Amino acid sequence: AEPRKIRGQFFEMGIDDHPALQRAKLQNMVTVVDSEAFFDIYQSEDEVGSRPDLADGDGIVEGTALRRKIVDLVAEQIEVADYVLLNKADQVDA
Repeated sequence: AEPRKIRGQFFEMGIDDHPALQRAKLQNMVTVVDSEAFFDIYQSEDEVGSRPDLADGDGIVEGTALRRKIVDLVAEQIEVADYVLLNKADQVDA
């Protein structure tokens, strides 16, 4: 997911007083990092389009998102997060 875009959509909905915000609000964003795979992903030059598992729920990635580097998406997810959870941290050598 592209969290900056999601946060922006909630912000715009707040400005427009969207009725959906009567039932839901975005309070915090959490990113879960696979500690074991993080450095391999961070050093990768792969593009999102090469990883169908990174597509939306329908298996679709649209437009320029296909050419976006996976590392850029990962960095955005970490930068925008209010909380970062490190999964598999016990499997990483110090």
